[in-house]
Amino acid sequence: MKPLYMAQTETDFEEYKLLCRTLRRQRKRFWYIVIMTGVLLVALAAIYWAEKNLTGGIILTACAALYPVLFVLFDHISLKRSYQQNSALHGLVTTLSFYEDHMESKSRLGHSSLAYNKLFRIVETDTHFYLMPAYNQAYMVKKANCGEGLTDFLREVSKTIPLPKRQVFRRHRRF
Repeated sequence: MKPLYMAQTETDFEEYKLLCRTLRRQRKRFWYIVIMTGVLLVALAAIYWAEKNLTGGIILTACAALYPVLFVLFDHISLKRSYQQNSALHGLVTTLSFYEDHMESKSRLGHSSLAYNKLFRIVETDTHFYLMPAYNQAYMVKKANCGEGLTDFLREVSKTIPLPKRQVFRRHRRF
């Protein structure tokens, strides 16, 4: 059977970094922790300043000011290390073939097929589509490499994917 659309993506560090950051952006818990840590540092610094503890106030104010810079720096170092350790990704060219009801992926690492209804989510950014079979995995489709009609096709496919069911945690009282 002939595919409706095809796209190729080559993985380099910049593509890998965009992928990881997009996947991370989907996890709200991660960002809550990052923001709450910053708020906690500012609150502790305010408490130290109110208590007239200049040394602690200065240290915590400096930490609160440097926290965003250090976060971005450590994030970049972590992504770089992760990419360098996974040498199979270096220069990996992946060809995605899109059919009516499924997609196929081919690279030097192997071949896979995935039905669209098995996708967790499709995330569209300004430059890419990320087809996510799980919350921590994605196939990259660079919009610049999309043939005519593929972007509209992927938008239509994303409308058919059911929203993930929210897990409701209820506190049960024991009598």
